[in-house]
Amino acid sequence: MRPFELLMLAGLVVHLVLFLQGREKNDTLRSVIAGLIALICLVHLFGEGYRWQMVPAYGLVGILIATEVMTVIPGNIFAGVRSR
Repeated sequence: MRPFELLMLAGLVVHLVLFLQGREKNDTLRSVIAGLIALICLVHLFGEGYRWQMVPAYGLVGILIATEVMTVIPGNIFAGVRSR
């Protein structure tokens, strides 16, 4: 595997672990990790090119970024998802 692919997958695993812990203090850390994953994904796509084996990971990154964006936009149906 290429270095950026490993970083992207490792970031997705770390984000999943933080999500499953469900603590509110992890919200900022999860957002930062999501941003880093998106940046790593873009560098990977434009620098190394895409690989069809990584298409599921690209989809997960897309879903992750969409949910992160939806939780910070006020007035949408997902705005209160993080408050537990």
